[in-house]
Amino acid sequence: MHQSDQCYYLTSVTIADGVTAIGQYAFYGCTSLTSVTIPDSVIIIGDSAFFNCSNLTSVTIPDSVTTIGEDAFYNCTSLTSVTIADSVTAIGDNAFRYCSNLHVANFLGNAPTTFGSYVFTDCAADFKITYLSGKTGFIMPEWNGYPCIMLYVITFQTDGTAGASLNGSTTQQVAHGDNTTPVEAVAPTGYRLTRLLSMMLPQTRMDLYLLDTAPRRNTFFSFSEYTGLVLM
Repeated sequence: MHQSDQCYYLTSVTIADGVTAIGQYAFYGCTSLTSVTIPDSVIIIGDSAFFNCSNLTSVTIPDSVTTIGEDAFYNCTSLTSVTIADSVTAIGDNAFRYCSNLHVANFLGNAPTTFGSYVFTDCAADFKITYLSGKTGFIMPEWNGYPCIMLYVITFQTDGTAGASLNGSTTQQVAHGDNTTPVEAVAPTGYRLTRLLSMMLPQTRMDLYLLDTAPRRNTFFSFSEYTGLVLM
């Protein structure tokens, strides 16, 4: 199947709710396509569905998709990040191959049971896979030939500044730090991080810098000094 003249001018796509599959070659060679919205009814992204969509900058795989086909996002050279939902169990050969600016693939669930060949080959030089603490099937520092980093899920209490009514909490995913490179978490704009509420952490000691944004001030927490932490 080849690119049509109409596809060449297509810049964005919103797939209707109720659609369960994006067919093979559906947007093959749509080189002007910059964004796509995939509803949570889609189960399958077919082979070569977004092949050579060279201006597509980001994509989120919704929590309904189970299969990403072969060559699905092959040569999407403007793609910088991708989030893989925890529903995905199969990723085909070359699915993200030659995505030369793809720096990170963030997996929200367990490792797919089927993972093809060359899925992330020839991506950005600093490409890495990230996954969440508590998920299974991944191995650090390398999984299936790709650098692999586990992220910790930490929840903070926040309060508003400058009279803003912004009290609440914020959950962030952070990478593990060490004695020379502590973890950093940044407060949302207008918030101040005031208290650590809970964290998913498979160890009892980790250092963390909290960086406020309004006003911005550095606060250093050493988890070993805390009592009453909820270790999840």
